[in-house]
Amino acid sequence: MQIDWFTFTAQIVNFLILVWLLKRFLYGPIVNAMAEREERIADRFDEAREQEEAAEAEAAEYRQKQEALARSREEKLEAAEEDARERRRELIEEARAEANRLEEQWRAALRRERDTFLQELSRRMARETLALARRALHDLAHADLEAEVIRVFADRIGALDEDRRQGLVDAVEADPEDVSVRTAFELDADQKEALTDALRAATGSEAAPDFERDDAVGFGIELRAGGHKIAWSLDSYISDLRDRMRDRLDAEIEKGQGSSSPEPDAADVPASSSNSRSEAS
Repeated sequence: MQIDWFTFTAQIVNFLILVWLLKRFLYGPIVNAMAEREERIADRFDEAREQEEAAEAEAAEYRQKQEALARSREEKLEAAEEDARERRRELIEEARAEANRLEEQWRAALRRERDTFLQELSRRMARETLALARRALHDLAHADLEAEVIRVFADRIGALDEDRRQGLVDAVEADPEDVSVRTAFELDADQKEALTDALRAATGSEAAPDFERDDAVGFGIELRAGGHKIAWSLDSYISDLRDRMRDRLDAEIEKGQGSSSPEPDAADVPASSSNSRSEAS
């Protein structure tokens, strides 16, 4: 088999031309286009990574803002709750103070009503009791009863305890001229003498008291020496009853059970003259 070198050479040349033409006009543009595309793709990947990083940074910042907002909200809620609790305590204290003030006003009003009631009761009881007592005693045994009052009072002066007796002695010695006896009824000479003797025996002095008639004493008798006083009268019963009723009313006021005055028990009312009161001042 013979080789046609011209044809062989021409084919080689044609092949090389074809290769050059392909490289120049086909493969070159394709390779360049692929390189440019790869570069664009790489740029897009870089851009995407940058955007992803930026997105992650924004997400992290957003999470931080959310956390900060949550903490701020919790702090504000806690502060609001604390303010609410403090305000509630203040309102409770204000309400308690107002309640105490109103209660004190109510108690003061009750005490005023109590005092007014007791004063009026004392006046009425004194007026009615003394009127009835004087009328009954005058009808029954006026003179004998007054003599008995003088005798009981003289015995009371003689039976003073040491402190009261010494107080009377000091008062008489300080001013012997300032000694008086007041009664709601007239005394005869014997009654005045009996009282004078009782005073002198108790004080060991020669005091000569002044005798006065005074309806304000009530049905009773009063000895004064300076600032010292010994007294007995029917008024003492009323005073005792008034004091007992005041104590009972005070107890009811303290318990908050109303302002109505309690009725005295039988034990609250003096039963006999042995419960009469001697006053020393």
